[in-house]
Amino acid sequence: MRSIAALALGVAALAATGCLVPSLEPLYTDKELVTDSGLVGLWQEENGKDLLLIRERDAGGYVSYYFEEDKVAEAFELRLVQLGKLRFYDLFPESKSAATSLGQCHYIPAHTFGIIARDGDRFRTDPLNADWMKDALKQNPALIAHKDYDGPALIASTPELQKFALKFAAGEKAFPKGQTWIRRP
Repeated sequence: MRSIAALALGVAALAATGCLVPSLEPLYTDKELVTDSGLVGLWQEENGKDLLLIRERDAGGYVSYYFEEDKVAEAFELRLVQLGKLRFYDLFPESKSAATSLGQCHYIPAHTFGIIARDGDRFRTDPLNADWMKDALKQNPALIAHKDYDGPALIASTPELQKFALKFAAGEKAFPKGQTWIRRP
């Protein structure tokens, strides 16, 4: 079991940055995992310099290397999760690093998730919005199991996370439009 104390330290440090919402548990079990061979390759952020290199792994997952401008690449375990008609992603850091902004948001080993949609040589990632989550939990603290360390950290079970993600995926407040990535040759 991952340490809630370690999560507390990391969440408190990240709360001021408006980072992603950490979760102790993944968004998936093995039965929801899917693959998309079209994601494998090199991608560049639309209107930006950031790069993603996505490679397949043996266990049906991927490793995603994130390059932010001239900084060192950071590696993340990437899983695709099919919940109903929606496809989500779940990211987990391969190591503790803070060389990029994404690495800083994952400095503590925790899952983050959002919606992913690919159309040919483009895909978009819409992460769970930390500001929305904070406001929603202020209005309804029983919305989902969490701890508040100057920012929410989800401690809900995987089935609870899935129910939550599906319930709020329809609106653009919980999962606002995020980054668009374009395939590079």
